[in-house]
Amino acid sequence: MFSMGIAMTGIAFAQHERGFAIGIYSLIGAVAAVFAPVLGGLITELASWRWIFFLNVPVLLTIGALMMAAWRPDASHLSERRSFDGRGLAVLVAFLVPLVVALMQAPEWGWTSPEVLVLLVVATVALAGFIWTERRVEEPLLELGQLRRPTVLGSNLAIFSSQFSKIAVLVFGSLFLQDELGLSPLALTWKDEVTSRYFARKHPQQVVLELGADGALRPMSGNS
Repeated sequence: MFSMGIAMTGIAFAQHERGFAIGIYSLIGAVAAVFAPVLGGLITELASWRWIFFLNVPVLLTIGALMMAAWRPDASHLSERRSFDGRGLAVLVAFLVPLVVALMQAPEWGWTSPEVLVLLVVATVALAGFIWTERRVEEPLLELGQLRRPTVLGSNLAIFSSQFSKIAVLVFGSLFLQDELGLSPLALTWKDEVTSRYFARKHPQQVVLELGADGALRPMSGNS
């Protein structure tokens, strides 16, 4: 999603407009990072965590309708019209859906349960089909040859490692603060302060490392 967002912005805007467009794109992400945790905490506490996903549907439909009605991008800077790899997208979805369901339900169903094993087999077959499809279409959804370039492969591995570690900390940290400390979802919006006070009380002589929003580790003194 991150790479496709920047790529679509670069295609939709001419070269002299891309700086402004990417600035707006980054600004929206920064504003969401500030207000989304508080809004998500309110929605979860007052309604249900499921509403976090339900609310995206009317918002996205409204944005899509406004874009289709009012936005007419200038495509004169494009050298040629590109085709969309719908077949590749369908196979990719067929790979991701069973894989995600299997990984999420395996702790409850069991890793060796028939349901999980069938889902993993379907995901494996779909992945092979996706690779086969992308090597044969004229305009692939993912150019697999790009992964042979060290810069592309290295940057993707770096982003994967960063997001993997960050999501692990955020998910398990939030579960710990709710299940073990009994905090409400809204209180988790101030989880950095809560975490520092908890460790200051439990381990006053230790220094705790905090994972910041930018992915950097910073020392958080237990006596603070």
